[in-house]
Amino acid sequence: MANLTCLVDDCDQPPHGREWCRPHYLRWYRHGDPLFGRYTVGATPTERVRQGSVVTDDGCWIWRYGTDKDGYGKLKVGWVDWRAHRYSWTIFRGPIPDGLVPDHLCRNPPCVNPDHLEIVTVAENNARGFGIAAVNGRKTHCWRGHEFTPENTLAVPGGRDCRKCRKIRRAIQNERKRVSGLGTA
Repeated sequence: MANLTCLVDDCDQPPHGREWCRPHYLRWYRHGDPLFGRYTVGATPTERVRQGSVVTDDGCWIWRYGTDKDGYGKLKVGWVDWRAHRYSWTIFRGPIPDGLVPDHLCRNPPCVNPDHLEIVTVAENNARGFGIAAVNGRKTHCWRGHEFTPENTLAVPGGRDCRKCRKIRRAIQNERKRVSGLGTA
């Protein structure tokens, strides 16, 4: 005979799916746990971080609840939305100074282990990343193999350009104009 109430203890709602009531089923569907949110009732901030994360072999504390579009853990404390790693740093290490951000040394966005975080400037955090600007900023040579030296590098809007390559491009453009007859007066 089918169960007439939700399988969760002290819940007398009728079952909706997987023999849980609708709220418990939706918590399981969205968060992977029908008791999601119950762990943090009455918990201290330290307990809340520890209960909300799972420790992996490499020492990361992976946030197991909601994440944002960038993969960082998120949580709500009172009426304030937090990224979980920022909340963890604040709880275990203290406030984050203005103009600085926590950087994941483990390169794992859902990690909330304060030992895997370092407070750095936004520019340093971006330079350590894998975005287009960071990857291009670490390049020492242009695509043709010319070295980026102060004498060979030209600052342009949105980045830098190789002076030797620019000279080659202009020579090619001038040759195309000459051959097509557009460059003659």
